[in-house]
Amino acid sequence: MNSSELGRVVAAMLPFALAGVFVPSWTKYVIILLGSGRPLANASAFILGNAAFRFFLGVAVLLSFRINVVQDTTTNPPGGAHWYLVAIGLLLVGIGFYLIRKRPQDRDELPGWLRALERIKPWAAFVAGLAMMAAPGVQYVYFLGGMGVAVNSSLDSLTQFLLLLAFIAFLELMLLSPIVVFALGGGRSTAMMQSFKQWLGRNEFKVFGAIIGAFGLFLLYASF
Repeated sequence: MNSSELGRVVAAMLPFALAGVFVPSWTKYVIILLGSGRPLANASAFILGNAAFRFFLGVAVLLSFRINVVQDTTTNPPGGAHWYLVAIGLLLVGIGFYLIRKRPQDRDELPGWLRALERIKPWAAFVAGLAMMAAPGVQYVYFLGGMGVAVNSSLDSLTQFLLLLAFIAFLELMLLSPIVVFALGGGRSTAMMQSFKQWLGRNEFKVFGAIIGAFGLFLLYASF
């Protein structure tokens, strides 16, 4: 295994990993599930479903696809700027600006369908986690972009597969953090997570908008 090539690939995947790890809405769902009748089982099943879809999608990329991405953001790509990266970057910056300017939630009450999450069973939580990852959304840009870096490298298949597992594990960190707090915090964790859930409910659009906008700027920078 070429260690210098591995280091280059990891560095190129890092912006995609950092952009994809911050998921306030999904984190809020994990916190809600920790208030259910089977807190650890439901929350863990939700994250497992999320990770399972990423795993199967990543394996499909490794086996079947070759994604054209910028391999080295420090040099100009052949033929100049990639128009599709410019278009995606501008779109993400626009969406990010809109979400940041969006009026925050005025109340902390959860919609009925979110309150229903508190009453589901582990198998349903697993399906919910898988379905939310499978639904159309910007999560595909982060995940396929990062996998595109790995699959277009000169690394061997085993190393690419191990990178996939590491990539998925990193992307699940924010979702896992409430479970760690719940397991270690005892009675104090309930009040802490309730406060965090309310904060996310009021500010998730701004947080998500800032992340999307920053990633859009990165794509624009990488295009030239």
